[in-house]
Amino acid sequence: MAEYLTANQRAAADPLGMHLREALPDEYIVVADPVVYGRVLDAIVVGPQGLFVLHCKGWEGEVRPARRGPWLGQLASGREVRYPNPAEETRQATKALRAFLRDEFPSLRPMVRHLLVLTRPDARLVASAATEPPAVTTETVADTMISTETPPGTTPLAGETRETLAAALCDRRLTASQRASEPFVFRSDGLFGSGRRVWTIRAAVKHVDKHPADGIFHLRNGTLARWLSEQGAEHLAELAREAMRQRETDPRIPLETFLIGTGLVRRPRLSLWPKQVNLGCVLCGESCGCRLRVRKGRGRGYLFGDLRASEPWLRVEPREFCGRPLEAVVTADTTALPISREPWQAEIVVESSGSEEPISVPVRVRVVGMPSRLNRYLLRPLAGLISAGLLGAGIGWALGHWGVQAPGWLAELTSLQISSATAWAIFIGLFWALLGWIRGLLQRIAWPTTYATRRWLFRTLAWGAALSLLAGAGYWSFGQLDPDLSTSILDSTGVSVILFALALAILPAVLGEIRSARPAKTTAVRSARWRLLRPLALAAIGIALALALVAGAHVIGPAWQQFEVKGTLSTAQQWARDQWAQLEIGVNDFIDQLTIRYYDRRAPVQATPTPTPAPTASPTTESGMP
Repeated sequence: MAEYLTANQRAAADPLGMHLREALPDEYIVVADPVVYGRVLDAIVVGPQGLFVLHCKGWEGEVRPARRGPWLGQLASGREVRYPNPAEETRQATKALRAFLRDEFPSLRPMVRHLLVLTRPDARLVASAATEPPAVTTETVADTMISTETPPGTTPLAGETRETLAAALCDRRLTASQRASEPFVFRSDGLFGSGRRVWTIRAAVKHVDKHPADGIFHLRNGTLARWLSEQGAEHLAELAREAMRQRETDPRIPLETFLIGTGLVRRPRLSLWPKQVNLGCVLCGESCGCRLRVRKGRGRGYLFGDLRASEPWLRVEPREFCGRPLEAVVTADTTALPISREPWQAEIVVESSGSEEPISVPVRVRVVGMPSRLNRYLLRPLAGLISAGLLGAGIGWALGHWGVQAPGWLAELTSLQISSATAWAIFIGLFWALLGWIRGLLQRIAWPTTYATRRWLFRTLAWGAALSLLAGAGYWSFGQLDPDLSTSILDSTGVSVILFALALAILPAVLGEIRSARPAKTTAVRSARWRLLRPLALAAIGIALALALVAGAHVIGPAWQQFEVKGTLSTAQQWARDQWAQLEIGVNDFIDQLTIRYYDRRAPVQATPTPTPAPTASPTTESGMP
């Protein structure tokens, strides 16, 4: 028995629908009177092959189809009638269905087949060839659909897909891009008026995503849900009501739930670091932990969710996050875990708005027992001494074998006549052995010897590669900067420089392992990996600087000579000195004038005295008269 869906009570008593419900198997779903993209259809049957659109016609008598124009019908009384050609109706129905699928199910490309159903018992089709659409009766329509095969290149519809598609055809009278009969007016973002007017669901969702405050306001007062219900998008109206029933303290959570439920926006991108948590080796009964970073990646959306541990011995705090990045502390309590050679495994389950299904972060921890004092103070240092000494002796022998003569004081340490290779092997081997013994003595108690040795070797190789690359890049850059020197990394001097740098790798490697042997703290796992890979990053930076130096020398040098930059700079310096001298003279003269005018205290200038003229005798005096 097929499932029967209807959007109104009238279609529930439809004889054709009830007959299809009884005649079709369970794989078929009958949707009565759907409204698809504004068009009212009689019925749609969703089957494994695709969609069957039924066009029910209550025509009478003998019906003669025609390719063009109306179909002719002859009644029992002999009167001829004209029936509209169903070709245009089927074309419009196909267009509406394709638009519906493009909006609501963009990834589906099902078969769409039309059937003209003659519902009256006295109706009979008179045709010499197949008609388009095929005409069937009420009794033969079920057999016709069952016998239809899936077209080549079309994927059959799965059971869950059929149910979802049938429910959407029944309920979704307004699709995402379909124009509504009335617009919705938001409270803000109007270009000329007081609010933004939208005519489609897609435009409304876009506005809400861009202006979350508007979305929260209209979700809370129910106006958005009311508009969706009135326009025929009852599924989205119920989604809006259900989102507001969550009673979240953060209003962005219901809004993001609604937006994701519409299927018209992308989920926010969830970023987790580390992808796997390896807590290493822990003594039985102790606790260890690390930090797990949860944040939103690039793109739209509001990230929220919670974390939970899959095992009782694993704990994560805090558990909830929303909006901001979360630094969660993952703690493993090994009190109830027995000692095992295989690591214990668990998961941190992350449920968030960034993914439809929960994401699991694997967690591993190995529980070990307390090592004996003999192991801690003798066997471990001895293993570190032997492994480091052999490796250092090999590097020293290669250094001497390549042609680097050992200094006199090094050859005189023993009374035996030894070669430079042997002298370097003894000296560097003893140096490495001493540091290896210190590393083994100070390694973390919970680390087994093999695990600690493997860590040290990896760190030593990383530092060796980094220092060797830096030394080689520096030696090559030195040769490129001086054209008179013909240097090559493969000559004896270049190899010796690289081997000397490799011999020094033991120092930062041992120091790094000693720092790692401190009591475990709740730190991010990525910091430990970064400490191991830091030498390679430093080497890359150093090589880049060396290449930049060489490239700059080759580019700037010829340009310096071609444009006579040196002479130009000399001329500019001489001009600057002349201008400065003139400026000093002018300033000094100006200051002297001011000093003389306002601050000079010398005596004022006196008038030059003129001589007094001699007296002349009058005539009376000359004659003796008084």
